[in-house]
Amino acid sequence: MSYPWHTLVAGHVGRLGTRGGAELQIVYVTDLQASARATLQNVNPALFFKKYRDNAWAIFTACLEAASA
Repeated sequence: MSYPWHTLVAGHVGRLGTRGGAELQIVYVTDLQASARATLQNVNPALFFKKYRDNAWAIFTACLEAASA
């Protein structure tokens, strides 16, 4: 972002990107990283393995619900 560009040709999309779009993407990824770090610190998957034992679907569902909360 230190280079003064105006158009982003990133590929995989049928349109050109803008500097504003890239800045918004940086904000989004930064927020996503912060949320992931907080989730990893606050959700202990071991508790779900202990509670649901061999029920993989229950473990996955409970862990996902806790992470999304």
